[in-house]
Amino acid sequence: MGKMSSKGVASEKNQGTFMTRDGERCILKGFGLMKIEINDKTSAVSLWRMLTNSEKLSWINDLIAVVTFESDDMMWTDFNIIIHE
Repeated sequence: MGKMSSKGVASEKNQGTFMTRDGERCILKGFGLMKIEINDKTSAVSLWRMLTNSEKLSWINDLIAVVTFESDDMMWTDFNIIIHE
């Protein structure tokens, strides 16, 4: 997680790994902005870049995704995610 301003806006960097059932793997790296509102939905938007050495998933190396998140609670215990490529 990154820094939060006094107005409830935070920036963040993230990374993770996805693995398919066949054992193919890709890494994601991202940067995003989040808006936290008391007693309201918390929302965030990120840009993700995917990287893989897999020949089967090589198309993913050209992918940049816009990712939107929404949650009804500030702890993000339950949230919706939509990935737009």
